[in-house]
Amino acid sequence: MFMEGRKIKKIPSDAPVILWKNFIKMGRQYHWKYRVEREAPDPAVILYSGGTTGTTKGILLSNLNFNALGFQLVATNPMFQAGDSMLAAMPMFHGFGLGVS
Repeated sequence: MFMEGRKIKKIPSDAPVILWKNFIKMGRQYHWKYRVEREAPDPAVILYSGGTTGTTKGILLSNLNFNALGFQLVATNPMFQAGDSMLAAMPMFHGFGLGVS
């Protein structure tokens, strides 16, 4: 079945919406006032998992663990270069989504 015409309503110009390009521009104008220095063993993320038992538990990943995921991705896939950015399309609360995003 083919569709004709616009099926999604156009967003009104006065709607409280921030366009992506404006969101990025706003972020570039922000000056980091509250920067906190972190060390490699410091906690970075709590990943929740049912594991093999099905009992929910939090898995604490350090800055070193978390950054190692990114380094591993770059090391195992020549398509990615250090410094690249990517949009995470998978849920970050899941181990696989966190690892590949």
